[in-house]
Amino acid sequence: YFTIQLLTASQEKTASQFVASRRVDADLGYVTVTKNGNTRYTVLAGVYPTSRQAQTALQALPAEVNN
Repeated sequence: YFTIQLLTASQEKTASQFVASRRVDADLGYVTVTKNGNTRYTVLAGVYPTSRQAQTALQALPAEVNN
């Protein structure tokens, strides 16, 4: 499966506000990733069975999230 990464932030508040303030057709959410003691919050959009479907969905996202 594939997803679209929209944002990575060092503060959870940034990720949660990004998700809350965007109105897009894809499901948005964020995951917490800790590596080498550094925690990051990564906003993801949608889940797609193929890379091609994820690329198509990426192109259809509004400019406010696709920059």
